[in-house]
Order: sequence, then C-alpha cells, then structure tokens
Amino acid sequence: MNTVVACTFIEKRAQEDDFDHGCNPDTLVVTMHEPVNITAPSIAELLQKIGTTYCLDLDDVWIDDEDGVTRLGFNRLESANCDEPTERQLEQWKRGNLTLYLVDFDFSVERRHVGAVPVEAFQCVKHHT
Repeated sequence: MNTVVACTFIEKRAQEDDFDHGCNPDTLVVTMHEPVNITAPSIAELLQKIGTTYCLDLDDVWIDDEDGVTRLGFNRLESANCDEPTERQLEQWKRGNLTLYLVDFDFSVERRHVGAVPVEAFQCVKHHT
C-alpha cells in the first residue's frame, strides 16, 4: 500500500490593503472556493504541484490543524489582475496611488493510503468472470 498526500480543497480570499492603514475588512471577498484533487508522494512535492497549478511561490506557509483538518495557508499582495505587484506598483501603493489586495489562500491537505481494491469487494456488483 502506498501513501500519498493530497490537496482536496482551495479557498482564496482578497481584501483591499492600504500601506498606511492595513486591510479593510469591509472589502473582503471570497474569489475561489472549490474542491480539487492534487496528489504527490511528499509534502514538498505537493507544495510544488500546488504552486505550479496556481502560479504561487509557496516559500513560507502557515499550518493549521483545527477540527482535524490540516490546512496550509499562504498570503501575498496582488494587483487587481491577480498578479504579484511589480516594484513600480509597490512604490505606487506605498505612496497611496494604487490599490493592492492582500490575498489569503487556504489549502486543505490530507494523507491517503492507496492500494488495490480486493476482488472480493466487488461481489455485490454484477460482473463477468
């Protein structure tokens, strides 16, 4: 039996972030909330696959195992078109001339034990022999 780790769910939330005053909770929106199925043989490889899938550099995550569900969290600043801001955009934001968004990603992660289903388990299914 093999063991894999899997990302089963992603949620992405965004809110306006002002350099001087921080995030505005009144602007919080959920922009993605969906089941996924990304698997890998190790956590490191899973993070790489998630990063590749969602164009993220997951170099610093937080870990939460509340309610028996392990979640990996990651956040970054994004522009209105969901890209990481350029240096020029960061400078404009710091001067108050551009709106950027603090974006939080939550990934639900689980460990799976994967093996063949024994033939006996299919006895309740009409089948050919």
